[in-house]
Amino acid sequence: QIQDVIPPDMPMVFLDRYAEDSRCDSVIIENYTAMYQGVTHLISLGHKKIGYISGLNGLSTTSERLNAYKAAMDAHGLYRNNLIREGTSMLRCAPAHVNSLLHEEKCTALVISNNVMTTEAMVQMLNAGIRPGKDVEILGYRDSDQPQYGLQHIHLIAQPTTLLGRAAGQQMLYRLSHPDAPVRQTVLQATFYPKGQFPL
Repeated sequence: QIQDVIPPDMPMVFLDRYAEDSRCDSVIIENYTAMYQGVTHLISLGHKKIGYISGLNGLSTTSERLNAYKAAMDAHGLYRNNLIREGTSMLRCAPAHVNSLLHEEKCTALVISNNVMTTEAMVQMLNAGIRPGKDVEILGYRDSDQPQYGLQHIHLIAQPTTLLGRAAGQQMLYRLSHPDAPVRQTVLQATFYPKGQFPL
């Protein structure tokens, strides 16, 4: 419990995370809708074996994105637990999962649930002579406003990172000047972009 380690009078804003029953403000990004749209789009292209690499277990963002994938797959009768691999949201976890999903499960499309793992998987496939967007469809994440090579070839879920930081700063300033105000949660929206439609 975070209440056990943080003094009750210390103002705090959760950024891109929330905790159940917390008395702290939060600024989060809603990913469920964009993830559901993205997976449904892959299905509309004819893909039936769509692998999924999740983020670190226990995070609210990991649960939200995974639940959206499961719901979209299940709505079309395609959900299979063996198509899911549990990642760590960090470097060096994607390669083994990509190999397993492509070569063992014979997936024709992959959903990679954060930007770090997306970039690593892209580099891995290019080094192996696999063309993302041609040999295998990818739905990945873009969490930065900086140019990132190769992402124009895949389907993307983009997060409003600049707005996220600005909203968190504004909420912290508000909390400092209104310490007794009710707990507030600000929700921003992630956006799904089909391949080639992200405004680079």
